[in-house]
Amino acid sequence: MKKKFLLVMMALASVVSTQAFTYDDEDDVSGPVDRRTMVLKVGPKAGVNFSTMSKFDEVDLGQGMGVGFELGAAAQLHFGRKRGADAGTGPLALQVEALYVNHSIKTDVENIKLNYFEVPILLKYFITPNFNIEVGPTIAGTLSTGPDYLVGSNYSISTGDIKGFDIKATIGVSYELKKGLFASARYNLGTSDLAGNFPCKVSAVSVSVGWLFDVAKF
Repeated sequence: MKKKFLLVMMALASVVSTQAFTYDDEDDVSGPVDRRTMVLKVGPKAGVNFSTMSKFDEVDLGQGMGVGFELGAAAQLHFGRKRGADAGTGPLALQVEALYVNHSIKTDVENIKLNYFEVPILLKYFITPNFNIEVGPTIAGTLSTGPDYLVGSNYSISTGDIKGFDIKATIGVSYELKKGLFASARYNLGTSDLAGNFPCKVSAVSVSVGWLFDVAKF
């Protein structure tokens, strides 16, 4: 009986000893607990766009889709932290970008070139850890345009002085790898006319890639 009792006591002591020194990461009080939940990421991005223009009512310009490009940088603040995971693994993020965008619109005469600055401000919802949808406004303004005039057989339209300001409605999808590389596709719907003498709206589909780097945790 004494032997059995000693064996049982030794087994219980072993279990208690094991449990006493086994902790979940969230409950480990032997060191500092990282309670940060947000991650700030920044990085470059570049892409192409396919732009269209709404109909010019006075004359038929024969406008069609043109191909342009965009270059710039993105900053993303990723909120939340899943249990047992790092900061910035929640379902929501806010992404702000600063872009130089070249739009090209085909016409029967020559392509209209619109050089814009664009600032997308997008709320991102992560359906999976990598795939997300993004929606929000894009603030856009014209830096320069060309040519100075569109001259056809029965019209002459001044285009060189267009200084349009627009708030575009943007919706898109993005796929982001854990190391920061991402690819996105968006539709940007123009809501404002380019100018009083040029009552047309510019919309575009864009495809881009970029790389985001962690710079801070909060």
